[in-house]
Amino acid sequence: MASLMEHNDYDDNNGSSYPSLDNHEEDTNRDTQQDSNNMRALRHQSTDTTGYEVTVAEPEVRKGQLGTSYTAYSVMGSTPQKQTFATHRRFNDFRWLHEQLSKAYPGIFIPPLPPKKSVGRFEEDFISMRMELLHRFLTRVASSHLLSNTAAFQTFIQATEGALELAKKQEFKDTRIVVADVLDKYRHYFDRAIDNSLPHSFTEKFEAFKDYIKQMDFSLKALRESCSSVADAHKSVADALGKFALGLKELTDTEVRVGTRLDMVRASPRYDATAIFETLLGVASEAPDGNFSILSAMINMEIMDIEAMKLALQTREEVQQIAYKAADKVNELQSTLDKVKRGGKGSTFGTLFNRKEPSLEEREADVAKARGDETAARELLEVINKILFFKEFDQFRTQTMEEYKQTLQEFARTQNNDAQKVKTTCRWSHNTRSI
Repeated sequence: MASLMEHNDYDDNNGSSYPSLDNHEEDTNRDTQQDSNNMRALRHQSTDTTGYEVTVAEPEVRKGQLGTSYTAYSVMGSTPQKQTFATHRRFNDFRWLHEQLSKAYPGIFIPPLPPKKSVGRFEEDFISMRMELLHRFLTRVASSHLLSNTAAFQTFIQATEGALELAKKQEFKDTRIVVADVLDKYRHYFDRAIDNSLPHSFTEKFEAFKDYIKQMDFSLKALRESCSSVADAHKSVADALGKFALGLKELTDTEVRVGTRLDMVRASPRYDATAIFETLLGVASEAPDGNFSILSAMINMEIMDIEAMKLALQTREEVQQIAYKAADKVNELQSTLDKVKRGGKGSTFGTLFNRKEPSLEEREADVAKARGDETAARELLEVINKILFFKEFDQFRTQTMEEYKQTLQEFARTQNNDAQKVKTTCRWSHNTRSI
């Protein structure tokens, strides 16, 4: 049966051959401490759909064999059979797992990884943010029956660090993904979607979804820029408010110091407003960016999901190309077979070098095999189209809309709480009367 695609040796330095978020490194790593704090609030402790429980925590910087530093993350949890596991994984191990899943299951959404970063990757805030995103990735993989039942995932969560390195070099080296194997798994896990028939308008709707992804990507990145501008403005206000509070204090101190010398303090004291604005400063210091990091974290995660969906669509296109090439091969072999049957030579190259030509039976067998490969590739393409149309498209939009709604609710609650703090603490009406 035709090979879908072939695994390359995984290189920690070179990374994956598939698209990544690395080119968004600068944008997605802004305000890392606030982002990681807000992502931590969205953590999933368990994956009820499969029975797996996974946690990524306790990052620590280590020294490698060659003296280079890397960050290791603790990966802990339990299987549906309640067997516990605990090991350490570095970022490149997560990338390896993501690559295995992306290659093994073309055309479906594979949860995204955070972007790779070269400069500043050992900063505490960045490590904290990356840990939360790795936790999100692994939790989503573990919650999928399809992805959690792969050999790559089982090796990732249960093998020792040394055993994982050995597996990456041996067990998964030069592994060929066979179309028939992917078909069997998709039929088992997506049977409801596959039982449906694609509408005649599928091509139009497929192109419309690709355009939707493209436009959403553009809009989200523009919104991220606006969000960063608002957050920066809030930080500027917080900084200015701090300087203003200090200025008020200096004004009051000056009045007392100079007024004492003129014996005027008792006659006309200046109202000390320092406490009022120090209270405002305290509220602002709790969220110097105006809580817009909550929205920033949500936007970044949705952009990452869009990149993951782009990858699913790209691997679907690769399967389509495989089907086209399989059809071309059938035509080529059939044309040669027909020529031989008419009494011609099958290969000029074989004749020139006196190479033994295949028998008629062998040529017919080659054509039959090629037709089988073409049929399997086309069937896989149709199955992927059904999975995308009846499951992935709607699930992707539903999930992003729900996370968007929850994030806005959290943002509104936080803003309301801060407003109540200002109202209660500052007591403007009381201050007005006292002034």
